[in-house]
Amino acid sequence: QTKVLGKVAYSVSRSQLTGDYKGKPVDVISKETLVLVDTSAGWKIVHVHWSH
Repeated sequence: QTKVLGKVAYSVSRSQLTGDYKGKPVDVISKETLVLVDTSAGWKIVHVHWSH
């Protein structure tokens, strides 16, 4: 989901990571939030937050 509010935008997403780490199974669902600002050089990420 992405929302543009003038020169600021945010994007919220979910992802799932599965596999093995050091011989143990991994199954993690995480959430990510990005905040972007529209600059003269284009859109720039100014903040990232991950959680699970």
